[in-house]
Amino acid sequence: AGPSGSTFAGNSTFGKAASSGDAAQPRLRFARVNLLKVGVDEIITDLENEGFMRLATLQLVAAQPEQARKRNGPAADGGREGEDSSSGTGKGTCFALDTLLGDVIGFPRGTDLHAHPMVSDGRLLLQDRSSCLPAHALAGKGIGNPTREDGEDARFQVVLDACSAPGNKAAHLAAVAVQRGGMVIAVERDAGRTALMRTNLRRLGASQVKVIEGDFLALDPLAEPQSHASAILVDPSCSNSGTLEHPQAPGRARLQRLSSFQEKALSHALSFPHVERVVYSTCSTHEEENEAVVAKVLKQFPGFRLERTLPFWPSRGSGALA
Repeated sequence: AGPSGSTFAGNSTFGKAASSGDAAQPRLRFARVNLLKVGVDEIITDLENEGFMRLATLQLVAAQPEQARKRNGPAADGGREGEDSSSGTGKGTCFALDTLLGDVIGFPRGTDLHAHPMVSDGRLLLQDRSSCLPAHALAGKGIGNPTREDGEDARFQVVLDACSAPGNKAAHLAAVAVQRGGMVIAVERDAGRTALMRTNLRRLGASQVKVIEGDFLALDPLAEPQSHASAILVDPSCSNSGTLEHPQAPGRARLQRLSSFQEKALSHALSFPHVERVVYSTCSTHEEENEAVVAKVLKQFPGFRLERTLPFWPSRGSGALA
């Protein structure tokens, strides 16, 4: 097990407030600023120069989708209703900077940015707000940082992303959680997904990311370079029940298979010799894949404690781990 000061964070404890479909946070179109290529202020200036209007809060932006749908109407090309299928530039709409996750921008849900130059060249990533949480949790990002009294982010020399494809989280880790000259080790067992991840990482300018094609569960914790990992993100396969694309509840048998794999992945992460912080993250709303997994694994590794990371986040999970 890790040293007695090691910490563990599971972003299931953040509850549903991270989701763009949460009742407390109406669904928006989110984009993450790629800090490997550009600063937040520069992106904001460029958006305003293009005619985007900056609003003070995401709640104000959330009032705009109905207007966007009325303006754009049903998509003629079979796309989602309310999306601008003509240019994809989103001109004339509005946005707000996320006050909790400082590199995330929210747009009205009818805003189509797929063909926008900032997205095409990798300065902006169309990434849901909830999927931006793990890297910030690993880095200790934000107000009330649990490990740094000066409020600065924790930075690690070697970070391991256990189930990495398509690589957006690995690139995010490189931007917010890695020291200058450090690296992110991105592990993916599927050859096709690994190839796509390499292409994506090149587009994002994530030169700090070293890709390993292989099964994380078979990765030797004592071998180079992963033996030096002091921080690990475990974002394993899950039921995806927390995403809008998967509204149907998975069967009991599938949940058991998934939770069994998730326990193995998390346990393996905690076995690395120099790991100090592990973040466990899923896109599931089921306790069996979240709090239950964390509780079982922590019993096997008493040298780790559960950290209340991102304490400023307004909603937590369920049960004793909330």
